[in-house]
This record gives sequence, C-alpha cells and structure tokens, in this order.
Amino acid sequence: MKNILRLGLSFLLLLIVAQSGSCKKDSPEPKVVAGFTYLWNTTDYRIVSFKSTAENYKSLSWNFGDNTTSAEINPVHIFPAAGDFTVTLTATSPGGVTDVYGADITIKNPDPVVIASFSYVVDGSDYLKVSFTSTAQNYETLAWNFGDNSSVSTEINPVHIFPAIGVYTVVLTATSTDGDTDVYSKDIVVADPNGEIGKAMVWLTKGNKTKLFSKEADLSIMPTNTTSYPLISVDTSATYQTIEGFGAALTGSSAYLLNQKLDATARTAALNDLFNPEEGIGISYLRLTIGASDFSLSDFTYNDMPAGQTDYLLENFSLLKDQDNVIPVLKEIVQISPDINLMGSPWSPPAWMKTNGNLKGGKLKPVCYDVYADYFVKYIQQMQNEGIAISAVTPQNEPLFYTAGYPCMEMQPADQLNFIKSSLGPKFSAAGLSTKIIIYDHNWDNTNYAISILNDPGARAFIAGSAFHAYAGEVSAMTTVHNAHPDKSLYFTEISGGAWANDFAGNLMWNMKNIFIGTTENWSKTALLWNLALDQNHGPTNNGCADCRGVVTINNSNGTIIKNEEYYSIAHFSKYVRPGAIRISTVVPQSLSNTGVVAFQNPDGTKAMVVSNYSNNVKTFSVKQGIRNFSYSLTGQSVVTLVW
Repeated sequence: MKNILRLGLSFLLLLIVAQSGSCKKDSPEPKVVAGFTYLWNTTDYRIVSFKSTAENYKSLSWNFGDNTTSAEINPVHIFPAAGDFTVTLTATSPGGVTDVYGADITIKNPDPVVIASFSYVVDGSDYLKVSFTSTAQNYETLAWNFGDNSSVSTEINPVHIFPAIGVYTVVLTATSTDGDTDVYSKDIVVADPNGEIGKAMVWLTKGNKTKLFSKEADLSIMPTNTTSYPLISVDTSATYQTIEGFGAALTGSSAYLLNQKLDATARTAALNDLFNPEEGIGISYLRLTIGASDFSLSDFTYNDMPAGQTDYLLENFSLLKDQDNVIPVLKEIVQISPDINLMGSPWSPPAWMKTNGNLKGGKLKPVCYDVYADYFVKYIQQMQNEGIAISAVTPQNEPLFYTAGYPCMEMQPADQLNFIKSSLGPKFSAAGLSTKIIIYDHNWDNTNYAISILNDPGARAFIAGSAFHAYAGEVSAMTTVHNAHPDKSLYFTEISGGAWANDFAGNLMWNMKNIFIGTTENWSKTALLWNLALDQNHGPTNNGCADCRGVVTINNSNGTIIKNEEYYSIAHFSKYVRPGAIRISTVVPQSLSNTGVVAFQNPDGTKAMVVSNYSNNVKTFSVKQGIRNFSYSLTGQSVVTLVW
C-alpha cells in the first residue's frame, strides 16, 4: 500500500512540473537586418542586378520606387526610364520583426568615353605647313600643342606652320562635358620628304685590311624608307642589359712592355690611342691580375713568406711588385680615362694559405678563408690609395684548371660558395667596399658552377654576377645562366688570339660572332680579351701560352706597335658603345642570313649599331629606328659600326 501511495505522489509531482513548464527562459530571436548591393548592366543602363545582404530573415520584400515590387532574394530589375529611384528592402524575421534598408539609385545613360586622336597631311608645296584633322570623339573642347613653343590651338582642324625642319611631338587633349580628358600624341616629321633629317656615322673594317676601322662618309637619314632592301628594325623601347665596358687585360707582361719598351712620348701616344674615346678607340674596361699570372715577369703574390711561415695579420702585404710597371701604367690610363672600370682576378693566393704550400695547384685552406678575404680588402684599399679604383673582383681565375705550370688553384663550386658566403662577402661589407664580387671566371662549357652558387641565398646576396671565358663551350651558356638568375649580371672576361690562327678576316669574323656581338646578344655587360700588349715573340711569358697574340704587338727592340685584329674588334664597340649604354632590340629579316647585328643606346641618346657580314657577298640593307631611315652596303667578311 505504501509503494502504491509513493508512486501516486511521484506521478502527481511530474504532472505539476509538466503543467508549470520549464524553469529556463526562451532564447531571444536573432536580430533581423536588411541590406543590399547592386550593379548596373553594361549593355543596358536600365537593368540593375540587386544582391541581398540581409540577415536572419524569413521573407524579403523589394520596392523599386517605380510602383513595382518583388519577393525574390536577388532580383534583376528593369527600370522604366532614366530618373532617380528610391529602392527599399524590407526583411521580416520568423517572429514578425522587420527591418528596412533603402538606397537612392540614379538611372541614366552613362556619358560616352572621350577619345582624342588625329591625322595629318603635309602640304605638298610647303613641307613646313601641316594640316591636322581631329578624329576625336565625345568631346566638348580640344587643345593642340604643336611641340614648337607656339600657342596652344583650340581649333578643331588647325593648319599649323612649323618654324623649321625637325621632329615635333604634337599633343591633342580632348575634354568631355563632365571634365574627363584623353590625350593623344604623335611624332611629326617636318622635313622635305626627299631631304635628310640627320646623319649616321660609318666606321668600317674589311677582312682584306683595305679598311681598318676607317671613318667613311656619313649616311643621310631620311624621314621615309623608299628602298626595297631587307629592313633592320631598331626599337629603343625594348631594352636589355646595361653595358659596363669593352677592353682587355693589363697583365704584368703588357704593363712591362708599355712601361719599359716605349719612351714617355710613345707610351702617351699609345695609351691615348687605346683609351681616349675622342682621339682613340676608348677602351673602357680592363682586367688586372691580382698577383702573378701566366703573363708576368715572375711568380709572386702580395704576401709571400718563407716556406713554413705564415702571416695571418698580413703585416708583410705589399704591392711592391706592381709598383714596377702595373701601377705606373694604370695611373697614366686613369689620367686619360678617369671612369675606366677595373676588374681584379687572382691566379693564386699566397702559398702559405694553400693546402700544398705552393703557388701552383692545391686548394685554399678553410682556416685561411678569412685572411684571404682580408687580402682582397687590402688589395682594393691599397690600390685606391694609389688613385686606382677596383670596380670588381673574381675570387679565382679559371678555378677548374689547377694543373698549370704557372700560379693556379682549384676552387670547386662549394668552396667558392662557402668562401664568399662566410668570408669574402662579410669582409667587403664590414670594410664598406662597393667592389662587385663576380663568380666562376671560367669557360662556357660549365653553367652549373655559377647557377649552383647563385642558388644559395646566403652567398647570392654578396654576388653581382658571373664571368665566363671562351676556351670551351658555346656563348649561349651565358643566356642559360641569365635565365636561371635574371637579376644577376653576366660578364665575358677572357679569350686570346694567337699564332694558331693568323687569318685576319677569319679572326675578325669569329670575334664578332662569338665574343662581341655574341656575348652582348647573350646578356654580357663586358667583352674583354686577354693580353692588351705582347711582344713579337708572344711574351714575356710565365710558363703559359707560348704563342698568344696581344691586342697590340710591341716590338721589344725598337718599340714599334702593330695593331692586331683584336684591336679592331674592340674598337668597333668601345669607341661608340660607352659605359651606361643599354642594349636595344633589333629585328633582322631572314633575308639577311649570315649577318650579325646588335644595337645600343648611349646615355646621351646616341645610338650605335654594329653589323658584321660573315658571308663573302655584299649585303645591302636598310635601318629603321622610329622615323629615321638609312641604308648601307657592307662587303663580305667585314664589320661596320653605324652611329646616329
């Protein structure tokens, strides 16, 4: 009986709880928010697409202000006509709460876009008189500026008389009723259509030696091209690398001949011919050997020590050996060409820094990385004290050729990377040097050496670019490295002619195709040959090449100078393609096969184009650069520099 009573009371208690409801209050309804965005149709200004951004709603009601409504979420509405409409959106929550959002929308035909343009006709009887015809659209006013300091014209189709022949930039500004403007400009050639508008200089070398960097008659530049010759198009708006210079190496042997085998008058004349851009060919870049090379009077470095001794503080560092010939000649060169670029390259560190204790072969001891970096810093600083600014260095000449009978050293890519990253780069930074570090400095047949070093972020931060020689491989290797690291520069730093190749025409053409046109077309900022000067016996040598040819040959008995094909190869670039010039685009038609072409624009705006005819036949062509046109015939196996 007690259990029955207990169950009855429990049921009654549950019933009471159920009837009284939950003790927990209901959650408030989320706030309803109305909102929308809209977008006009691009083809019919009356059509507007609306997009609801409302929140927490059950239903939407659109009123478009034109007596139409919609309950769609994202309606597309066609307004009846142009005008101002107030569009409202009412959002209703599940509980019946509403929110209203409205926006004023102006429906109008958008203003047509103002466009400025014109055409012109030169008067047939007076070429200074030009009739302009406006082809502008949707404008209210026009303003003409004829580029000759005359008053601005507001005529629609003005007739203007220019003050003299020349090239004028005519600018038309069209303004709409709403104040929007458009500007159109065009270069107008004001000249006798049958008369010239300028001159192009011509410097010619023929493979048969009848012309040797000879100044020929100027060419007339015409405002139109009336020929049917193959056309070389030059485009100054398409640019590539900036040129740093052209030249050769002032080796110890070269400096000795210039300093010891020529008297002061002859040396001054020779150096002016080589380095003065006005009186001579304007060589603008020299490579120097840091210590001895295969063309020095002996083996040496700037810190040689007796066997078994070291000098980690570089207390015995001295440029004494270079004081004999290299530094005196450099000082004379700097007097002639104060801005000449100079690159230093070592053949070997001091023997005590090397694993084999010898200037020939071996490797740089890792423990000597820092002191060797200090050695570079001292070289640059002491040369600066002599008034000689070193623009760039390479860590090692030909680092993969280390079995020579002259100073040399093995430096594998990982070694060079670590040396630059841990020592040379930081030491240059600590010393405040702006001298560029340029890696590799060896043949075209190895691109991975440079690329692998540049792939390392820590090393590449200190590196300006990569240098190449031409004793193996193809010139296109330089573009391969450029494509892998387009932000880093390329330098061509060595090739030598010699008694093994005595054909002047063949050597001239090879130099153009591979070294001067070839390297610049493959992104090089320099084209440097090997010895600036050697004697009639191909020396003095230092256990290296026994039959190399210098840019010039100086007779060691009487001081007479012979200009070799290397001299003329350099001249065609160095005299008129000055440091700071930028390579510009040339488009050469297929009909000019077997022809090399490269063009540059100098900082002063002058253009220089070098054309080499590798064939045996005469090649006649026209050149077009903007409004300038001229033509030239180039004999076979010849090279010409055209300047305008």
